[in-house]
Amino acid sequence: MTTTLTVLGLAAGISIAVLLIIAGATPTAPKPRTHRNTWSRIRILMGSTRRLQLALLGLALGIGAMLISEWVMMIVLGPIIAVGLVAFFRESTPRIDLEVLTALDTWTRSLVGLTVGGGLTLTDAITASLDSAPPALRGSVSRLVARIEAQQPLERAMRLWADEIDDRLADVIAATIIQGSRLRQGGVAKSLSSLADSVQDHVRVREDVEAERAMPRWVVRVVAVISTGMLVLGMLNPATAAPYATPLGQVVLVLLVGAFMLTLLWMRRISAGRPIPRFLNINEELTS
Repeated sequence: MTTTLTVLGLAAGISIAVLLIIAGATPTAPKPRTHRNTWSRIRILMGSTRRLQLALLGLALGIGAMLISEWVMMIVLGPIIAVGLVAFFRESTPRIDLEVLTALDTWTRSLVGLTVGGGLTLTDAITASLDSAPPALRGSVSRLVARIEAQQPLERAMRLWADEIDDRLADVIAATIIQGSRLRQGGVAKSLSSLADSVQDHVRVREDVEAERAMPRWVVRVVAVISTGMLVLGMLNPATAAPYATPLGQVVLVLLVGAFMLTLLWMRRISAGRPIPRFLNINEELTS
């Protein structure tokens, strides 16, 4: 009895550690400090109500699996597998949507057309570009135009716009427009034309990178499905299940599954990559 309780305690500790690492893989925004009951603290510890619900569902499935296989540790493996599999299959979106990057390319080219072909000044071109702005940028461009019409300095308005997009490419566009506003009309057109080509190349590279990152994520999902299927088959096969029915076998099983899930989570996180750091700050002047 003492051995069984020790094994259960050890496995429960391992499973809680794995669940916390999985829950912490996706950062959440800080919330105001309020009075919380026990349930709220548990939910915050798990990261979200959805993860807590998945853990409870996994617990129920684990109890059912324990009754079938006599593997006591399925009680703690159930929540790990439930939360982990959903984390692996959750679509990993880029920090900024590729649709927004394409929209930035389209909008930059529209500015070139309005300044070079239409002969408009930079601020007039930005205002006129609102009508043809891509849907993904219409909101941010609309607020940019509103700031310009409210007589806000163009540099300040562009910095706020870049902050809304929150991507290095938007910083490059904003910085070029800010610098261009200090040049003569011909210099502005030349700067914007060069910028449009640069933005197009940047978007193409980002699309290729995201396509390459999609393959490792797909591999992780396939491996997770196959491994889960093997675990279920092994659980239903008496010859395979027998060694893991012992207390030591249960601990080994939890260690193997926990290590495997953490490895898959690590593979998924490195496939997501890191965002390119921004360089434009609202409160800093752009040197010419």
